[in-house]
Amino acid sequence: MRVLPTLLAVLLVAPLGAQVAPYLHWETIGTEHFRVHFAPGLEYTARRAAGSAERAYGRLASELVAPRGPIDLAVADNEDISNGFTTTFPTNRIIIFARPTVDATALKFLDDWVDLVVSHELAHVFHLDRSRGWWRVGQWVFGRNPFLFPNQYSPNWLSEGIAVYYESRLTGAGRIEGTDDATILRTLAMDSRTPRLNALSAASLRYPLGESVYAYGAMLVEHIARSLGREKMRDFIEISAARTIPFLLNRNARAAFGMSFDSAYEVLSDSVKRDATAAQTRTAPGLRVLTTRGWFAQRLRWSDNTHLLYGSNDGRSVSGIKEVSTAGGAPRSLGRRNSLDVTSPLPNGARVCSQLDFTDPYTLRADLYYEQNGNTTRLTNGERIMQPDARLTLPPGADAAPAQSSASAAADDITVVAVQILPGASRLVRVTVEDPGDLKWHSGRRTPATAQRIHIVPLTSANPDTIWSEPRFSHDGTRIVATRWLRNAVTEIVILDSAGKILKIVGRSHSVNGSPSWVKGDTAVLFTSDRSGRPELYRASLTSPALERIATVGSALVESEQSPDGAQLATLLFRGDGYHVATMPMPGQGLAKVDSTSVLSPSHGNTLVTSTAPARPYSAWPSVVPRYWLPALERTSDKLTSFGFITSGSDILSRHAYDATVTYEPQRKEPSLNLAYEYTGLGNPVFAVGGIQEWDHAGNITRISGRDTVVVGTLRRRRRFLNVQFTQLRPRVRTNASVSLGGEVEFADYRSDPAPLFDGLRAASRSRFAARAYPSIFASGAWSNAQRPTLAISPENGIHVSLTARRRWRADSASSTGSNSVIGTAAAYNALDLPGFAHHVLAVRAAAGWADAKATNEFDAGGVSGGQFTVAPGVALGNGRRTFPVRGFDASSQQGIRALAGSVEYRAPLFLPSSGLGSLPLFVQRVSAVAFADAATSWCPGGIAGSTVCPSAGTAREWMASAGAELQLEAAYSYDVPYRFRIGAAVPVAGRKYFGTRNVAVYFAVGLAF
Repeated sequence: MRVLPTLLAVLLVAPLGAQVAPYLHWETIGTEHFRVHFAPGLEYTARRAAGSAERAYGRLASELVAPRGPIDLAVADNEDISNGFTTTFPTNRIIIFARPTVDATALKFLDDWVDLVVSHELAHVFHLDRSRGWWRVGQWVFGRNPFLFPNQYSPNWLSEGIAVYYESRLTGAGRIEGTDDATILRTLAMDSRTPRLNALSAASLRYPLGESVYAYGAMLVEHIARSLGREKMRDFIEISAARTIPFLLNRNARAAFGMSFDSAYEVLSDSVKRDATAAQTRTAPGLRVLTTRGWFAQRLRWSDNTHLLYGSNDGRSVSGIKEVSTAGGAPRSLGRRNSLDVTSPLPNGARVCSQLDFTDPYTLRADLYYEQNGNTTRLTNGERIMQPDARLTLPPGADAAPAQSSASAAADDITVVAVQILPGASRLVRVTVEDPGDLKWHSGRRTPATAQRIHIVPLTSANPDTIWSEPRFSHDGTRIVATRWLRNAVTEIVILDSAGKILKIVGRSHSVNGSPSWVKGDTAVLFTSDRSGRPELYRASLTSPALERIATVGSALVESEQSPDGAQLATLLFRGDGYHVATMPMPGQGLAKVDSTSVLSPSHGNTLVTSTAPARPYSAWPSVVPRYWLPALERTSDKLTSFGFITSGSDILSRHAYDATVTYEPQRKEPSLNLAYEYTGLGNPVFAVGGIQEWDHAGNITRISGRDTVVVGTLRRRRRFLNVQFTQLRPRVRTNASVSLGGEVEFADYRSDPAPLFDGLRAASRSRFAARAYPSIFASGAWSNAQRPTLAISPENGIHVSLTARRRWRADSASSTGSNSVIGTAAAYNALDLPGFAHHVLAVRAAAGWADAKATNEFDAGGVSGGQFTVAPGVALGNGRRTFPVRGFDASSQQGIRALAGSVEYRAPLFLPSSGLGSLPLFVQRVSAVAFADAATSWCPGGIAGSTVCPSAGTAREWMASAGAELQLEAAYSYDVPYRFRIGAAVPVAGRKYFGTRNVAVYFAVGLAF
């Protein structure tokens, strides 16, 4: 389960699935209950994590039953996202990313960020690993089979709610002790948007999306534990771990708490509604909302007195920078962004921003970019710099204020103050760039000449116990204001000089302070604080110790930015559908003078605990050995049954991963196997090797007896494949490319049943039944730039192309020149901005295949194309992708060595239920409709001699075509894992003789057709 997300980053970038960088030189620290693995540069953080993990283990073990065996804990630093991940399969393992929470407000109220994330993830292990009764018996037989963990069937709101509950209970900080979750519940209630309990899912597409499982789940669990007894959490987990039907949540709750979850949620909702009703009276005078769509908006900046820039993700489009006018009107898109970090405007019309991108297949980094006149220049590469505030660099002796306010500044150089992430820490840096519009890049890297023109100077030290964020230059450029977090959940607003020396500290409190900015004239700073129990706007004079609360509402106000002329204050208003850009007249005297006391509960004051165990080189063996097996039943080509088993495994780094299926058909004594192994220790490329043994039954062996033909046996062919593949990956947030090179050898030989018959067959036709080997090599490549907004029903505004070439020959034939084949596909998607919760999409696809006369494999045309998803290792649903599909026609309706196909679809959004179906473990995300037309043909050209696939006369090129419609349902099975299901009907348009006797074909498929 993926926890502690920076939610925006999850929306904006391709998910990594908590994949660490497996090619690095990892080391391991062993403790009583943990094997703590760490990447280079992370030993200190790993030792802290080891100490926190053992302390949290002891505290949890005093309340819950401890999990079995050692727990693997990996501390990585390849993602610039605050995140963590826990799984109990195939072993109990935790991955945390050592990136402090410099931006996620919900995660800023903490004593020690390492302690918080470790406590949260370990609570998952204690909860999800627990099994009793027949579940434990099943595990004794089948090992750590993924089907046999009853608490894994819990909805995400329950598992995350329990983890957040213990995160705060163990550390005295975290989300329950903070204000963010309570603010979400109160604000959605104010707008009558409180979701039903069965609408809480990590797959939800209604605001606040997957964050709802954390907020509502945590508050519900805390409410039950506080009102009915904290000791009953153990009872509930124990009861759930033994229940035969794991989905009976209310029954389990009544048995443990004496109250169902539905009843407890109703009580909690009523309490929240009363709080929301009381909060309605809080208003900010003159507050005017400028945007109509909510979701995510952040990092406000004035571009002039009447226009505001902000990062936006409204779900319908990919993330970008938008501009809204105070005079009204719809916001205007200024460009795409890979993240919603700061875009800092300059008086010469240029902009500096930070956004995320991959630097290798496993590493996601924040870097600086410069935009001017429609051109974008990357300033840094892999420097992990974010939250930039930029200004033009002034010539020596120039007056600062006039230069910053003039669009014709004398210098093109820029100076940036920003946050730089380091392993387990952050610091403030100053970046100076000489003539950024003329920087030259080569292959994504700075040339030596370019590197000499970009200078990064640290302004503060980097310490895991001090987190710096959100720096801003004063208007005159002589000072910097920033947020600083200290251990024990203390935050403060710090004033520094331009060299990083601390001049003054304001607003220090046991709460979450943030988003500082300067007032006109630099005599005071504005910031956001939840010291009163809700996020409000404050002003701190630099000449007076008192603070002024200048604006408050019933929900929350975050960020404050005074207009250049000083007349207006811009802010972000939190509503039930997300954040909205708003303005108000700049407050004069504040609402109240306040001190630095906070209503938030004091923390436990956890002392720092570290491990002193010796470090040793990482070994994959303890976590990679097989831990489970599944029984396998397969039907052979002649309807017999094979019996066997399935297993798989990987180490915690996913450096080694494998799966194996072994079966045996006892009547003919035919063993079959399918083995696959992948190695990522090279980083790039990825190495994979596989082996297959399978059997087919080529026909009956007959004998003439008088006038009759008597079947005396069966001819069997054994085929064995050994394949090797190297894949070079190049993922980026906006594009994705890959190139694969590989080879395969097929070995074919024959048997008979009964066995003695084969000797006679071989003597009669030695060449036909000789054992042979067929080596082949292939190369393939793919590239895509299609977009996928969060609400999208399809890829949008982009293309996907792929090409595969293969050469195959017979090893024992000196005269054989081998066979060649090529397959190419291309798809294009265009979004249409029509009414609906998402864009309508027009999608087209074309495919072509060519093979020469010596080909031994044909192209198949016909059938329904779709996807395939794995329910559990070895258990998959769906027919998979087809290259030349025609819906309504049977698969392989036509075969040949030439093939063409084309499809066109109109995809339209219908409904956005985003809700569960009663108490069933099924969550309906969205519903869409598709109108389609398919056409394909596969044939053999005439005049081919010696082909094993085609007749010498060839076959006619006849098109098969169909048209029809589909209803597509995207649903999350087991509450949270989304799949797409398609029900369609197709009618023939051409090639009726291939269609069969029916007039309409109804079919079911999974995944998109393309």
